[in-house]
Amino acid sequence: AFVEAPRALSATENTAIYASMRLSCGLAVALAASVDESSHPVTKVVNMLKTMQKETTEEGERDQELYEKMQCWCSTGRTSKQSSIKEGGERITSLEADIESDVASVAKLENEIDQAKKGRSDNKNSLATAESMRAKENAEYTQEADELKTAIGQLGGAIESIEKNFGADGSTLLQVSNVVRTTASKFKDILDMDLDGIVGDLDQSDEEKKQADANLAFAELFSPQKLRGAVALDQQPAGFKSYNAKSGKILGVLKQMKEGMEKNLAEATEAENNKQAAFDELRASLLAEIDSQNSQIEDDTNELTDTRVHLENAKQDRKVTTQNRDADTEFLAELEQKCANADKEYDARVKDRNQELEAISTAIGILTSDQARELFHSSLGFAQTGSEKHTAAARAHEAAIRSRLVAAFQKAMGKTKSA
Repeated sequence: AFVEAPRALSATENTAIYASMRLSCGLAVALAASVDESSHPVTKVVNMLKTMQKETTEEGERDQELYEKMQCWCSTGRTSKQSSIKEGGERITSLEADIESDVASVAKLENEIDQAKKGRSDNKNSLATAESMRAKENAEYTQEADELKTAIGQLGGAIESIEKNFGADGSTLLQVSNVVRTTASKFKDILDMDLDGIVGDLDQSDEEKKQADANLAFAELFSPQKLRGAVALDQQPAGFKSYNAKSGKILGVLKQMKEGMEKNLAEATEAENNKQAAFDELRASLLAEIDSQNSQIEDDTNELTDTRVHLENAKQDRKVTTQNRDADTEFLAELEQKCANADKEYDARVKDRNQELEAISTAIGILTSDQARELFHSSLGFAQTGSEKHTAAARAHEAAIRSRLVAAFQKAMGKTKSA
């Protein structure tokens, strides 16, 4: 911390001091001119001059002490402010680098967040599309599987009934006919066989059916009427044409149909399981990416917030540091000017004080010289011998002595002042 600069003596004070010295010297001369036998005037004047000399010297010492404090204050202040200005400049350079880095980081983080949000949105859309497709495929599979399971169950029951004695009742035959009608178009590959032979064996007169569409012919073949007719023929007494072989063909076709349905159900189920597994893998992958993007967005957003705060703090710090550096620069300039003025003023005071001391020393030398002593003794001796009556000659002699002494003192003072 700086103390206030020591107070230097003003020019008015210096003038007053010099005037006081001149006045004192004048008084000393006047005293020297008076002839008082009992007071030893020369000794008094010399003592007064010595006192002035001592006071002036002490005043110079005090002034020097204040000036040295002033120099210390100037030196300390100069060093401190120069260091502060340098540190401020370095701090500003560092802050500008931080600001530039933060600006780049903000732009980078904002871009990363935008890209992550876009990627997350794309992944959510892909997941929604995949879920929709999977739901549609699963619904189709469920419908197909339900139909196959129902048909397989119905065929299984019909086959079991027919295998027992081929004496299925009307409801069983109607059930088989319905199964065949609803599944014939879906299982054409199973039904691609020599339907003509089967139709011919069952009913030779139904020639028009041989030319019909295979699916329709097969459906007609397994109509309740045809199945009932086949059963009736199988129950004729001996001698009639046997239709066991023909009914066996019908049973074989039904078994093939059942086996084909079971195969298709198994294949459809396997395909559904594969699709579900692929969907589960895709869904897990998309969800993992979405979670990763959520974490990245959160982390980048937090970092972006911190970076923006750091950026604003750096800008504010740079502003304050710049203001402080400018204030220090201005203060240093004022300090240099003030210290330079203090040096000039102190040099002037030292010069004036040295002149004063030289004048006082000269005056003391004059007053204590042999010439002055002789003049004073002559004056005193003449005054003692003519004490009863002063003649005009005595007064003239006394005035001459006084004039010579004052002239000598003024001459010394003039030389000192002109120096």
